[in-house]
Amino acid sequence: MAMRMDIDVVVGDDKLAFAGFGLTANVQGHVHIGDNMDTRGELWLNDGRYRAYGQRLTVRRARLLFAGPIDQPYLDIEAIRQTDDVIAGIRLSGSAEQPTTQIFSEPAMSQEQALSYLVLGRPLSTTGEDNNMLAQAALGLGLMGSSGVTSGLAKDLGIQDFQLDTQGSGNTTSVVASGNISEKLSLRYGVGVFEPANTIALRYKLSKKVYLEAASGVASSLDIFYKRDF
Repeated sequence: MAMRMDIDVVVGDDKLAFAGFGLTANVQGHVHIGDNMDTRGELWLNDGRYRAYGQRLTVRRARLLFAGPIDQPYLDIEAIRQTDDVIAGIRLSGSAEQPTTQIFSEPAMSQEQALSYLVLGRPLSTTGEDNNMLAQAALGLGLMGSSGVTSGLAKDLGIQDFQLDTQGSGNTTSVVASGNISEKLSLRYGVGVFEPANTIALRYKLSKKVYLEAASGVASSLDIFYKRDF
């Protein structure tokens, strides 16, 4: 439906804080909303902190640039970690639906070394444990770029609350896709990164605290789980 609009939105005259997706920041900026929700403007995320790979990263620059539909801003975000004289960080750019992720460092170095400083806070060593940890982090970065596509596919298949993430560590690292088929039935599918081990599991909620799960992979199982909060 066509809409005629002429609205100026000013954010940040009074303190507005945002917390979510591992990010905490104060929001400030100006956006004009025109006809048919066509938007022009810019929002800044100030004094931001971002949690990634067990680290609290400092948000050095974070802007949302609007030049079109209100739900499709352009991202310009850098989150960094400083170790001695080395700055390593993550740079997000492009559309919010399908952002591009890049690891960078100051001074410039290889992507592997920059990722090591970002995750471990030190240069890359030759141990297998370091390599596995960095492989998991790199895999997580790759998933960030594909989440929009996979979420859309899951929605078409009728899977709700879809999540794509990594689990485990070292040789047991796996990519895990999960979601809810109904209120009581959920599905989880894992693919091994370093080992050819795939697992599919269906979990049925019998009550608020009791679950029945059937899993098939290297070994098949049927388990009953009891959940208790402490």
